[in-house]
Amino acid sequence: MKKPIIAAILFATILKLSAQNIEVNSGVNLNSFYSYKTVYNSISETKIGYNIALSYQNAKPIKTIISIGFEKYSGGFEALESGVNYGRFINADIEKSVASLCIMPFNFIIAEKLDLNVGAVVSYLLKESFQGEYSWWQGGEGGRSDLQDTYQQYSKKWHYGLKMRIAYNLNMSENLFLTPQYHTYFGINNEFTQFPKKAKSFRNYFCIGLKMIIH
Repeated sequence: MKKPIIAAILFATILKLSAQNIEVNSGVNLNSFYSYKTVYNSISETKIGYNIALSYQNAKPIKTIISIGFEKYSGGFEALESGVNYGRFINADIEKSVASLCIMPFNFIIAEKLDLNVGAVVSYLLKESFQGEYSWWQGGEGGRSDLQDTYQQYSKKWHYGLKMRIAYNLNMSENLFLTPQYHTYFGINNEFTQFPKKAKSFRNYFCIGLKMIIH
């Protein structure tokens, strides 16, 4: 028990000593689920969600942005897989709440005001809700069921992806900035445990942040 507490204290101390700035940002996200190189056809519906995050930017040993956040995102999709004598079809709406950790080690400043940041995100599923229908047929037989009656869980617990952030720094005072920003997220691993298993998430974020510089 003592080791995790000591590690947390050391981590917080390092952040305090080396942090260049602290930022809180929040906004909306537009999510869609996509699939590439699959044997089934799919159609995705983009839906809106929201997010909030707290970020630290360190100066040493490597200039890095570390963010922890919460977000809710959702999407709708239809997927069809069929062959000579069989097939299956699904239409679904899924909403997820996740906690995330984002680390951005690649950071660039353009024209003194514009920040460009690139890194990786790992998210953990806190809650999900889903609804829709699943149908199948093979030979002369077939069936149909509601997703919520068939599955207790539809999504994977862990999600991984790449994220890019572009932010503009508007001076409010010497050490305080308003930061309108745009993020984009590309999911690396599959989102679901059920058909269509190879679907991934793509999200656009439109946020506003408040950044404070620490000397």
